[in-house]
This record gives sequence, C-alpha cells and structure tokens, in this order.
Amino acid sequence: MRGEGRDKFLILAALAGIYFYHGREAIIRLSPTYDEPFHLTAGYVMAKNRDYRYQGIWHPPLAELAAALPLRLAPGHERPLLETSHPAFSKGRNYEFADFFFYHNNVPAQKMLRPARAFHWLIFLGALIMALAFLSRNLGTGVLFWSLALLAIEPNLLAHGTLVTTDFSGAVFYAALWAAVYFFIQRPSGLAAMSFGAVWALSLTSKYTNALAVVPAAFIFYWQRRRVLENSRLRRHLAVGVVSFVLVVIGIYQGTNPVIYWKGLGHTFAQVSEGRSSFFGGEHRIQGWRLYYLGAFFLKSNLAHLAALAMALGIMCSKFQVLGFKSKKESLKSADQNFLLTNEGFILCGGLLLAGFHFLMASVSKVQIGLRYILPVYPFVILSGGWALSWLDRRRNWARFLPWAVIAGGSLSLAQASPWFVSYFNELSGGANGGYRFLTDSNNDWGQGLGELSSYLKERGIHSVYLSYFGTGDPNDYGVSYIPVGIISNAVRNGNPEKSPIDEKAILFVISWTNYQATYYADKTVFDWLKKLEPAASLAQSLFVFELTDRSEALVHLADLLEMTGQQPEAARLRAGAKKTL
Repeated sequence: MRGEGRDKFLILAALAGIYFYHGREAIIRLSPTYDEPFHLTAGYVMAKNRDYRYQGIWHPPLAELAAALPLRLAPGHERPLLETSHPAFSKGRNYEFADFFFYHNNVPAQKMLRPARAFHWLIFLGALIMALAFLSRNLGTGVLFWSLALLAIEPNLLAHGTLVTTDFSGAVFYAALWAAVYFFIQRPSGLAAMSFGAVWALSLTSKYTNALAVVPAAFIFYWQRRRVLENSRLRRHLAVGVVSFVLVVIGIYQGTNPVIYWKGLGHTFAQVSEGRSSFFGGEHRIQGWRLYYLGAFFLKSNLAHLAALAMALGIMCSKFQVLGFKSKKESLKSADQNFLLTNEGFILCGGLLLAGFHFLMASVSKVQIGLRYILPVYPFVILSGGWALSWLDRRRNWARFLPWAVIAGGSLSLAQASPWFVSYFNELSGGANGGYRFLTDSNNDWGQGLGELSSYLKERGIHSVYLSYFGTGDPNDYGVSYIPVGIISNAVRNGNPEKSPIDEKAILFVISWTNYQATYYADKTVFDWLKKLEPAASLAQSLFVFELTDRSEALVHLADLLEMTGQQPEAARLRAGAKKTL
C-alpha cells in the first residue's frame, strides 16, 4: 500500500507539472481576450485609488483586485501610470480608458498582463484545491487523488483561470461556498460560522451571479434544520458569521461604501432578462435557447469528465436503489438505509443540487454567449467524478483499470488543445478546429490570436492584411498592419490606411470566427460569400486566413464591405485589383 501511495503521488506530481506547463503556455501565448484590458484596468483603479465606480455595475471587485496586485506591488519604475484625468475616464467610457491604460502606458501591455494572469490563476487555483481537499477528505480515501487528477486535465477551468476575468474566481467560490455550508452543518461551531461568513462574502464579491446560490443553500439549511438547531448555538454562530461576512466585505471594498454592489447586482439581472445576440449550431437568436448551455456542456467538456460524471451518477443511482428506495417499508430517516443521509450522499447530492440550480438559471437566462457562464458546474463534476473513480479504483476486477484510462485519455485531449484552451471542444464534437460550426464568442474566439497572426505573417513575408477582428487587442501592438473590415470591438481600431494589403505579394483577408458566423452583425449573411472558399490557414483556433489574390469575385465582395464602412479609396483600389485578375 505504501508503494501504491508513492506511485500515485508521483503520477499526481507529473500531472501537476504538465498542467502548470500548459497554463504557462496559455499565459504567454494568448493575446488579450476581449474583456481582459478592462478587468485589469478596473482592478488597478480600485487598488490604487479605492475607486469602485469605474466598473462597479459590471463586475464585483475580488478577481480584478487580485489580478492587479502584482502591478500595484511592482517596483516604482515598473508600476503602470494611472492618468484618471483622461476624458474617457471622467465620461465613463470604460473600454476606451482601458485601451489607453493598456496600450499607452510606461509599461508594455504584455508586461502588465502576464504577471496579472499568473497571479490570478495561482491564487484562485489554490482556493479551489483547498475546497476540493476539504470535501474530498469527507468523501473517503483516494477521492482527493482522483479529484486532483481530473482537475489537472480539465480544459475549461484552465482556460479561464489563466485569463484576467471574473469567471474562474466565481466558479472557485461557488464550490468553496458548498464546502463552508457542509462544514457548518456537519460541525456547527464558531470557526465554521466564521468560515461560512467569509466564504459567502468572497463568493458574492467574485461574481454577481453567485448570489443565485442563496436559493439552494437555503433549501439545504432548511432540509438539515434539525441537525443545525440541535448542535448549534444559533444566535452566537449567526453573529459570528455576520461579523465575518462584514469584515471581509469591508476589506475587499477597502473601507469604502459597497452600495455600488447592489447597483451592479440589479444591473446584471436586468441584462440577463434583456438578452443578447448569440450563435448556436448555425442559428442566431437574441433571446437564447433552453438547450444552449446543455449543448455547450457536452460539446466543450473533456470526454474524460463526461465519462467520470456518468460513472458517478450511475454509482449514485445504484446506491439509491440499494440504500434508499429498495422497499416502501424502508425508513427514509435511517442513515444506513438512505444514501442521501450518508456522509458521501449528502456531499455529492448537495453539491450537485447547487450545480444543477446554477445550470438551470443559466439555461433560462437570455444572455447565452459562452460556457464560462456555467463554469461553477465544473468543480462539482470534478468532485463527483473523483469519487466515482476512487470507487472503481478500489474494485478487484477489470473495473479498476477504468480510472487510469479516463485520466490518460483526458490528458491526451488536453495536450492536443494546448495552449488554446478557450477554444477547446471534445473529440466527439470534432475538436477545436470545428468548434466554430456550433458556437462562437468566448467559447472559442475571444480575440486571443493576434500573436499567432503576427508570427504567420512574418513567416510569409506579408506586412499588411484586411482584418475583420473580434476583440479589444491592438493588432499594431503585435506588429500587424491592417485595413479594418467590420471589426467588432469596444476600442477604436482604424488600422493602417497608408499600408494597403493589395500591394503585398498575396492579398490576405483574416477574419475572427465570431465575425465569420456574423454573430454580432445585423446582416447575418454578410460573409456568406466567404463560406464558399477554403481558408488558407486557421490560427489560434479562432482566426481564418483567406487568400484572395486571384479571386476577383471575392475581392469585389470585400470592396463592397469597405465602401459600406466609409473606406472608399481602399475599396476603389481593391476593385481595380479585382479587374486585373479577370
């Protein structure tokens, strides 16, 4: 047994090493995704000026403050300047100010972004491991090993953990909240009450939608009210929990008035009810689909995790049959006859209740633009999957080899997607390169491919392209000269009109997958002409490169788009070039 334990430790260490390698590659190679400049700027404004008005109605502050900490603590000459006298700041043009902060500062954009990404990832990853460790310890021997092994091959948490956004921290503290709830119900004490208050504050200030957890948490407390009332000094523990909650909130808001939180919470739920343009399986809608997140979950989840979850549900059903509902005469109040009342049943079912409620609320919302909105589901998938793999590992038949096959297969799948984990799609859905057929936006194309585009153009000796980009990254920051063609961005991107792509040895049109599927255009057929052509390259699993040098019809279509966006001189040059190819 000691040898087996040592072998598992070495395997876990190897998985961790590979996991951190993949994360480092993602941090280095991805250009800024759509919201990262805004998030990082917001965190720096709050950390330096204690000003929460800049972005308070959009996101709670925890993740942004954490990401900005390396910048705030940097030596004086490496610390970014914060010029709040800029007109965009006073007029509330948040993305414009973020673009100014990010690309017109004394510190280069990548030198700000990389340490922010790394610190954000590591600090919240540590919190997630602590939550999983606490819950796994109460599930039985071996569960922690298999849970951490599944975490090390999970692409979606890795994708968003290595970005400066609020999605990963929201998922982490959604899981940590369940650990705190379980801790208090099982062993009511002052420490448990203090932990619950602190974690509840961290959860609420990491993601506005985490406020939804109050519903399943209240249900669980009501279900377990007898145990709580019998073992808890309720008034004292309630007071401890409230004090802990308030102190953490005061700390996060640095002693300022957190009233902005309530405005942001109201704004978030108002947005959810309004809807937003979205793409799913070839269709466009504003009000969303009931099956959007279910589809995204099955398309973008590692098959290893889907298999582990299926095993967990199967084992749980068998335990329900044996322990819970085998006979009508069996008492549902007896712990040895009801799986729900066992320790492992309570942890697993309670966790899946929280995850399922979040999944349901996301599915009925009208904002459906990315799997990241159901990211809180994944820690519970990992926990229940780890429990199932541990159960199988203890068998003394062929079933004990299944967990190792699951981890091996998942590891290979993760490696094939590296470092473009934002674009991860599993093998049954066709892999990442086919993901654009089903979903767009933060599911695969979030503006992360500018570095790869720059490398590609340098290899081909091309200096300027026609570019239809989705994102707020600055192509010029990567040495990419371009003529803009329907760019979707919250930042102004006028391109380089003095360098026409028609003078290059090959006329290239580069388009983000989100724009290729016309996700945010009023005319959903705007790029149908392009879909008749085969791309010359696919970059960063988010950009198509089309070579239009000898394609007169395509050049005319491109010229039409340039005219529509007020670029008549370039359109005229393009039409002249199209005539030469006839």
